[in-house]
Amino acid sequence: MGSNVEQDVLDHKKALVDALQKGTVAQVVDLLTQLGKVTISASLLRKTEMGLFVNKLKTHADSNVSKLAKDVVRDWKAQVAKETASTGVSTSASSSSAKLGGPKVSGNPRSSANANSSATGPPTVDTRTSTTSQSQNSSREGSSTASSPQTPTDTPKDRTVRSDGMRIKTTGNDVRDRCIEMLYQALGTNSNAESDRLLKKATNIESIVFKKLSPEGTPSQNYKAKIRSFFMNLRDKNNPKLREAVVDGEVAVEEFCEYTTQDMASAEAKARDREIQIQNMFLAKGAEEQQAETDMFKCGKCKSRKCRYRQMQTRSADEPMTTFVTCSNCGNRWKFC
Repeated sequence: MGSNVEQDVLDHKKALVDALQKGTVAQVVDLLTQLGKVTISASLLRKTEMGLFVNKLKTHADSNVSKLAKDVVRDWKAQVAKETASTGVSTSASSSSAKLGGPKVSGNPRSSANANSSATGPPTVDTRTSTTSQSQNSSREGSSTASSPQTPTDTPKDRTVRSDGMRIKTTGNDVRDRCIEMLYQALGTNSNAESDRLLKKATNIESIVFKKLSPEGTPSQNYKAKIRSFFMNLRDKNNPKLREAVVDGEVAVEEFCEYTTQDMASAEAKARDREIQIQNMFLAKGAEEQQAETDMFKCGKCKSRKCRYRQMQTRSADEPMTTFVTCSNCGNRWKFC
């Protein structure tokens, strides 16, 4: 191939495009064979995008073309890996020499003299750089310490009042304050909502539930059970829509406080419960009067003797009982006294 490898590769790429459009498989195979002999590099592949082009030919309809394309891509990968490894070795060798204190060779005689003197004399520390870096670190630490409580940029799995640096307005009761913290944690599960919004929602929910279920002014058992139910359902990883609806305001706090356990269930759980109810309804059988099976009677419709019968006193006590017969084969019914 020519001296300009990059141009030769581009020429072969153009020829391959023409051959593929014309459908001349023999020419495609010949061009791929020539490309397989090219000494390739990572920079050359990036410039020409030849690797992507040949890689697409691995799925060519012709088996010879696809096999040859796979071989070329494999060889190019090996060449690039070898090039990368050799570059890494040379880079690590130079860095190791620098770590061992070897003098840095420079074309400037003054630089060489400084290097030699540094090898024999005490090392010189650039105080300006050190001072600048220390001041930058100090400023970063100071800004981090002085920053006000903010919602984390990433979404943590668990957010608490303490981790978000928030302070609740105490209610004067430790149980109530703890319930507010629990609701805050439940609402903040896998959420990146503002801390102020979470705290406001948690405080409002606790206040409404307390007024409704603790008329005596102290946390009742019903109050604790309701808060515990809210906590478990809001933290449910299988029901994130409930939590998002409350935090985003799609469900008002007043409405949410009226929710039962069934109301808080996920759509999947509700559908599953509905299917179970329907199935049980179809499987359930109403109470029926017991009937005995016998072959004493003959059906006048299908002439079968497989029948069920029952007897009931339909007239006065001194009259015989009425016998009701049902054919088990066709369902025909009749009665006699």
